[in-house]
This record gives sequence, C-alpha cells and structure tokens, in this order.
Amino acid sequence: TKPVTFGHRIKSAGYGTQSNEPWSIQQKRKAAAQKQKEQLRKNGPPLPAAAEAYPLGSGPPTAPLAKSNAVLEQTPVHTGAISSLVVDPAAQAIVTASHDGTAHVLKLPVTAYKGDNAGWCLKGHTLPVLCCDAAYPAHAPKAFGNVDALTVATGSADGTVRIWRPGRRAAAFIAHGGLAGGTAVKEVRAVRFLHQHRLLLAACGSGVSVLRFALDTAKSDLDRQRNDSRIVECCRIGSGAQAVTSLDAVAYAPCGRFVFGASDRSIGVMDAGRGDVVVRVADAHARPVHAVAAFGSCHNARLEAPVHHLVASAATDGQLRIWDLRQCGVGGGGSAQPARTVTCHTNRSMPVGLALSPCGRYVAIGSEDRSAHLVDVGTGSAVARLPLPDVPGALAFNGCAPRLVAGTNNGHVR
Repeated sequence: TKPVTFGHRIKSAGYGTQSNEPWSIQQKRKAAAQKQKEQLRKNGPPLPAAAEAYPLGSGPPTAPLAKSNAVLEQTPVHTGAISSLVVDPAAQAIVTASHDGTAHVLKLPVTAYKGDNAGWCLKGHTLPVLCCDAAYPAHAPKAFGNVDALTVATGSADGTVRIWRPGRRAAAFIAHGGLAGGTAVKEVRAVRFLHQHRLLLAACGSGVSVLRFALDTAKSDLDRQRNDSRIVECCRIGSGAQAVTSLDAVAYAPCGRFVFGASDRSIGVMDAGRGDVVVRVADAHARPVHAVAAFGSCHNARLEAPVHHLVASAATDGQLRIWDLRQCGVGGGGSAQPARTVTCHTNRSMPVGLALSPCGRYVAIGSEDRSAHLVDVGTGSAVARLPLPDVPGALAFNGCAPRLVAGTNNGHVR
C-alpha cells in the first residue's frame, strides 16, 4: 500500500544533529544566505541559464516563422476573437484570452509540442475573457522557466479575476469578483502582475484594484480537493474616468508604479504605494485610449533608466503616440505634447494590438487592414508591414528573441 504523505517533508527540530564547523563559521554562512535573500528580494529573480537575454542591437522581426505558422494554421486556437496575448517572462509559453470565454496556454516552441501536449485550455469564465497575464512564482526563483509552474491571471466581462496554475490543476485556484463594488457587474478590462509578480493589478470600472494573493499548491493525500488559496484587495485607485481600459507595468522590478489608459482619453501613472495618480496626461488622444505599453516591461532586457520614462498609447483616432513622462504634468489635469505621433496604420472602429520590443527600438501596432506595422521609435517612421489573416487584436514580443506574436480576430495566432 502507498503511504499517506502531506506533500512536503516535515522539517526536523535539529536536536539530534551536530556540526563540526565553528560557531563563527556557521554565523558567517547564515549572514551570507540572508544577504543573498535580500538581494533577490531587491533585484528580482535571476535569469535562468535556459533563458537568453534579448539582443539589444537586433533588427525588427519581419521574417515569418514558416514551420511554426504551418502548425498554427491547422486549427484556430480560439473560436472567437483574441482580445489579449502575452509571452511569459521566460519565453516558454504564449497565453491568449478570447471572446469565446476561454484562455489558452501554448507551449513554446509550437513545433515541438503538438496534440494533447501542446498546452492547456483554461475554462471557467461565463463571459468573454478580455485580458490575461503570466508570471512565475516570486518566492521560488528555481521555478523560473518551468512552464508547469507558470501562473496565469485572466479577467473577464463576467466581472471576475481568476488565477490559474494549469501545470498543477485544470480549474482556477482563485476566482475573485466584486472589484468595483455595487451590485452591477463591471467587466475586468486589464490585468497585470506587479512588484516582482507578488501583486496583481485589475482594471475594473473607474479604478484599478491592487490585489495580493497566495496559491495553495501543497498536495495532500488526505484531502485532494483542498484549496486554501487566498486573495485580498490591498487598495483601490480611482482614475477619475468612467472606465480604465488598459494597464502596463514593469512587473519584475520592486516598484509600485504602473501606467494606465482611460475612457476619458487620458493616460497616466498610478502609484500602488501612495494609492493615487502621480502623473496624468489629459486629452492624450481624440478618442478613448484602448492600449498603453511601457518600455522596459520585459524581464530579459534590463534597459537604461531613461527608457522607463517612455510610454506608447493607441486609440481609435488612428494615431499611435509615444510620450516622455518627464515632460508631462504631475498630479491631475496635466497636459503635454507627445514625443512621436505615428499614423501609418488604420484604426477607426475597433481596438488593435500594441507592443514594444524589449530592446526599446521598435513599436508594433495593429491595423484594421489586416496587418501589423513596425515603427522605429527614434525616427517615428514605419519600417515594415506584416500581413495577417485578420485584424490583430493583440500583439506581444518574445522576451528572449526578436520575434513578434499576433492574435487575430478570427482566433488564429501567428
């Protein structure tokens, strides 16, 4: 018979153990371990050997990956439009969210994982899934790059945020709703991990909720259905607009600031520590902002500090704008001129994807002419047009190599 276990080794009290090392050596070893722990908390988890650093001098990703696209063309990933798409920090998986009410995790490379081993389908939301994000456990650096330890957050029009670890169980560990208060259900427009993946941001209604969570991943043969996962709202930051439509954050850094876009045509920066808006650009666009992106938000490209002041935004006024936050007003109601304004794409009726390359040199913007455009940040000129099978509602760069991933409105991934 199989013995009953509790999923982890019981720590010994240490009374029967002896060390031949002098007491002073033991204390030095203990102090070194504590110092290493503090450095990890401050600088974030180190890159694993399997995850290559993004080449900062690389050119734009213009050549299609024929073999990967041939696999993805065999069947659509979703039966509805893809609303959000991210590549995990270690570039081991692609996470997609769709209007068909599901999210998918596709293992990379797609040519090596096929059939039942291609990934996981996350089912549980009752309405379209509007946003997603992916991260690895902050308390376990050795798990970085292990796709079975990948943590996925999704937000839906049903008003709930769900946190998954599909490598451990098919159902969500946490399903949390009622973020905006009141009796009316308000859709969750955007989710992002923050503060070295220890916190989760959720844009719901007119504000952003800052959530702290803990997943119960321990195994127990006595209670196989146990789930003591917890989530609590640390604070809620109001935007002053009717709805917050998009978020982006430098998740790997121990910083509580993040950028947002709102329905009142404004963009800005919120501080989770202060619980307030610290920078706001009023009338950033002529129509509501549907996408924002911050430079330096990739784990594998530690860029120069000035790059972190740059933010890109997109709206259905047909303009892509790049902002230098150092020139924007502090507090509420500030106004500024964009550093770059790009109009190479078509965007008049529906949200399109927006992504920034980890090297900080290129911006990818979707277009309603069924293509994606690559723009040089330095000059503001378009460098390439990439044809796609449908309008790209979501775009994301691979954090380890110069590659671009697109999710289209017909449910395909390229």
